Amino acid sequence: MKSRPTPKLDKAPPSAGRARRAKAGNRERIVEAAIELMNERGSLIGTTQVAAHLGISHGNLYYHFGNMQAIVREILLRLREELRQTLEMRPEEVVDAPRLVGYYTNGAKVLWRYRFMVASALELTSGNAELEAEYQQFTVAGIDAISRIIANVVRHHPGPVRAQRSDCRKLAENMWVLWNAWPRHAELARASSRVSPAAIARGLEMIAMTLAPYVEAEFHARVKQGVRRFALSLKGGGDAAAG
Repeated sequence: MKSRPTPKLDKAPPSAGRARRAKAGNRERIVEAAIELMNERGSLIGTTQVAAHLGISHGNLYYHFGNMQAIVREILLRLREELRQTLEMRPEEVVDAPRLVGYYTNGAKVLWRYRFMVASALELTSGNAELEAEYQQFTVAGIDAISRIIANVVRHHPGPVRAQRSDCRKLAENMWVLWNAWPRHAELARASSRVSPAAIARGLEMIAMTLAPYVEAEFHARVKQGVRRFALSLKGGGDAAAG
C-alpha cells in the first residue's frame, strides 16, 4: 500500500496572524488577538490588553463582546469545532497507519493553536456555569470521538492484547488527559522562554505509545515512525505558530 506523506504542522512567522486579522472584521480580529495574547502572556490578559493590542477603543470591543468571558466562550466554540473536524471519521472507514498519524498530527495543530485554552481550562471557565458546562460537553465529545477511532483501529489491526469496548473508552480518556496536560508539562520542562511546536509534537509520541499493546507490531511501528518523522520535522521550529 502506498503511504501518504506525513502531515506537517504549518508554521508561519509571528506577523502572519496579524496579517490575517487585518483582512478580517473587528470581531474576528478580537478573537485572534485574544488567542495570540493568551498563548504569549497567560491568564493576565483582559479586554484592556486585547483592545490595546489591536489599537481599537473599548467601545468597539464591547460592541462585539460584553466581557473577556464572552471572548473565551467564542474561543472554546472554535476549539470544539476544529477538534470535531480533526477527529471526524467517515462511515465504514478503515483507519490505516497514515490516517492514524494524521489524526495525531492534526490534533497537534489544534493543541498548538489553542495551547493556553487547553492547559488553563479550569482557570478560564471557573466561576462561569455556562462555560464550565460547555467545556465538559467538549470533553465528552472529544473522548467519544477518540474512542470511536481507537475501536476502529484495534478491530482492524488487533495486537497481542485484545481491547474490549470498555477498554477503548478508557484508552481514549487516557489519551485525552495526555493531550490536555501536555502543554502545561511542556511549559514546565521547556529549555527556552517559550514552548515550541516541537515540544507539543513530542507529546504525540507519548500518546501514540498508548495503543502499542493493542495493535499489530508492524502497524504500531509505522505509526510510531510517522509520528517521529513529524516531530523531527519541527526541530528548530522555535515559536512559529501553527496555521
